[in-house]
Amino acid sequence: MKWPKVSLVVPCFNEAPFIKGILLDIEQQNYPLDLIELFVVDGRSTDSTRSIFEAVQPTLNYAAKLLDNPDRIAPIAMNLGIEAASGKYIFIWGAHASYPIDFISKMVHLAETTLADCVGAVCHTAPRASGVKAKAIAAVLSHPIGVGNASFRTGVDQISEVDTVAFGCYPQKTFEKYGLFDPRLVRNQDIELNKRIVNQGGKILLDPNTTCTYYSRSNFKSFWKNNMGNGEWVIRTAKITGQAAALSLRHFIPLCFVLGFLISLSTFTANLLFDWVSLQSSLLILLPIGLYFLIIGLVSIRLALRQKQIILLLWAPLAFFVLHFSYGLGSIKGLLKSY
Repeated sequence: MKWPKVSLVVPCFNEAPFIKGILLDIEQQNYPLDLIELFVVDGRSTDSTRSIFEAVQPTLNYAAKLLDNPDRIAPIAMNLGIEAASGKYIFIWGAHASYPIDFISKMVHLAETTLADCVGAVCHTAPRASGVKAKAIAAVLSHPIGVGNASFRTGVDQISEVDTVAFGCYPQKTFEKYGLFDPRLVRNQDIELNKRIVNQGGKILLDPNTTCTYYSRSNFKSFWKNNMGNGEWVIRTAKITGQAAALSLRHFIPLCFVLGFLISLSTFTANLLFDWVSLQSSLLILLPIGLYFLIIGLVSIRLALRQKQIILLLWAPLAFFVLHFSYGLGSIKGLLKSY
């Protein structure tokens, strides 16, 4: 097989802890380095991201260039990289992730042999820190109860058609056919593009034989904030694009969960105050909430046993709740802002 030229696009902002690792991951790829070009599209970082890049760049055996993204918006960064790219295949890589030495070669081989519009790998989630809270967060982001049917996170048994992937490999012609990332979207730009491809009859493939590692948030404060933003942009994405089909059903489930949770709790409280029905009947209103906590409790037990860390029994249920509730609350915020 004659290897084609590939372009890697890495949008970043304040990624000093990770940028050197990305540069070295590429250096160690078993793909011909003279056929790799990298564009780090930086949103004018205020930390040492740029200086680290400039220090490492002269030592690299592949072409690497820093592009400026004054707008500090991810889809704009991605589009700047795509427009500068000359490779047959364009990879959109995340900065806070790591990639095995055969990542590029396996992705290109799959793309060449299937002619898919995008291919991706299963993305394992690992904690950024060694603490038990960070491990709990990583665990729930890899479980179907946490992320639903997001196959690129939970994995598949064989090469499968999916609705989206992380850190995808796109033929240049995919962007010519389906368009670039929507610059109006602060978040969900990759999900929206991939759904656009699928909704127009394109094919996205997930390969379980290729993996990468995403480093998740390590504390509940940043985890809450990140998921609030994700939930908000689910609604705003639907509003901006004019179609809920720009996303998947799983993205709206946390909104339903939070609405149901709040309605059940407020109805139960009102019953206690105004004595509308008997206490026994009133308790039935809380049954869905009790069932939810039972499910995440049982799942947390399995996670704790699997990882042989009993302390996860304490933190995993909280991680599940923070993920679901903050995401859904963010969607409510998005509704209030958008409508």
